[in-house]
Amino acid sequence: MAKTVLWTWALVLIFTWLYQVEAMRAGTRNHVNSICSAWGKDHFKTFDGDIYQFPGMCEYNLVSDCHEAYLDFSVHMKRAEVNGHPTVSRIVITIKDLIILLTKNLVTVNGEIVTTPYHGSGVLLEKNTIYTKLYAKLGLSVMWNGEDAVTVRVFASALLTFIQPQF
Repeated sequence: MAKTVLWTWALVLIFTWLYQVEAMRAGTRNHVNSICSAWGKDHFKTFDGDIYQFPGMCEYNLVSDCHEAYLDFSVHMKRAEVNGHPTVSRIVITIKDLIILLTKNLVTVNGEIVTTPYHGSGVLLEKNTIYTKLYAKLGLSVMWNGEDAVTVRVFASALLTFIQPQF
């Protein structure tokens, strides 16, 4: 009888420990899985937390939804070389029918130049001395330092495609 009680308690402790470890991991995964970024000369962090180096000067699809018939959102960035250094030259954010273009000196929404702060169609665009930030009611935020660092955060539980070069 004592051995049965001892084994029961041991199993309860093991399952409790396993459950707590899995709960802690899930919390970490949720945060890591909601952010992707690109920075510096050629660094990328994917939504699953992997870090890559890719020195290409091409356009990258940082994130997009996975609907087949229509596109709810996407974020693309284009790298270019400026004075011998790779830089993000533009970011194109598509949210439903909006096309938002961010460059170092210009912000456009559907082809029209806008001033920041801009608020319309569920989107808030802000610019300060360091960052241009976009917040979308859809559950998406984009932050760019105007040089070489872009961070995308997805708050919704959308199906995502990860960073892929578009040649």
